[in-house]
Amino acid sequence: MAGRDDDANPFAAPESDLEPGNFTPASRKRVEYANFGQRLLAAFVDNVLLRIAGAAIGKVLEAATESMDLDPFVLVGIALTLGVSTGWLYEALQESSEAQATVGKRMMGIIVTDMSGQRLSFGQATGRYFAKLLSLGTCLIGYIIQPFTEQKQALHDIIAKTLVVKA
Repeated sequence: MAGRDDDANPFAAPESDLEPGNFTPASRKRVEYANFGQRLLAAFVDNVLLRIAGAAIGKVLEAATESMDLDPFVLVGIALTLGVSTGWLYEALQESSEAQATVGKRMMGIIVTDMSGQRLSFGQATGRYFAKLLSLGTCLIGYIIQPFTEQKQALHDIIAKTLVVKA
C-alpha cells in the first residue's frame, strides 16, 4: 500500500499472499474471507459443545472427588485447568487437523489457514487459541475489529498470523 511504512509499525497486520479475487498457492481457488456472522455462529456452536463437554467432565470430576476431602480451592484449580485444557485441545487439534476447522466452523463452511492458505501447525493453532484471551481482554474489541480489517482478521488472527476463509 503506497505511503505506508509497515516496517516501522510493530502493530501493523502481517502481509498475506491472499487477497480477495487472487488465487491461493495451495488450492488455486478464489479467496473469500469469512464474515462476522459466520464466525459468531461458529463460535456459538463450539461454545455449546464445550459447555456440554464441560458439564460431563464436571460430573465425572464430582464423582471422582466425592469421597476425598479436598480444599475447595483445589477443586476450583482442577476445574479451571480441565476447562482451559478442554477448550485449547478442542480448538487447536481441530484447526491444525486436515479439516482446518472446529465443528462450528465446519457447519458454517469456513476454515482457518496461515497467511499463505496452508494448514496451521499445532503450535500456531495453540497460539491463536491463547491470543483469544487478548481479544476477550479488550472488552471484545479484539473481536469487534474483524469486519473492519482488510483481511477480516480479529486481533487473535493478526497475532497468530492466521486467516479465516470460506472453505
